[in-house]
Amino acid sequence: MVNAADVPTSGKEKAGRTDKVDSRMNKETFEKVTQPSLSLYYYKNEEEQDPTVKVSAILAMHEALGTPDDLKEAIAKAEAGTRNWLLLPL
Repeated sequence: MVNAADVPTSGKEKAGRTDKVDSRMNKETFEKVTQPSLSLYYYKNEEEQDPTVKVSAILAMHEALGTPDDLKEAIAKAEAGTRNWLLLPL
């Protein structure tokens, strides 16, 4: 399960409001995803990687997907040089 502490918030939430990431991005949600999927994320090394979403959170989400292991793949893109990542149903 993705730990909410591993997933940064947008900084736009208001006091007293539950952030959607904290309330919806959990094992139960990820298990419902059963389509083939491809997760691409920026990771070059410990210093050069996605500064917005922890790579550990991306990989934890990937592992929690309900998709069979032979139909999902997570790929680090060192040359991307960006903070964006994708989860693509195939």
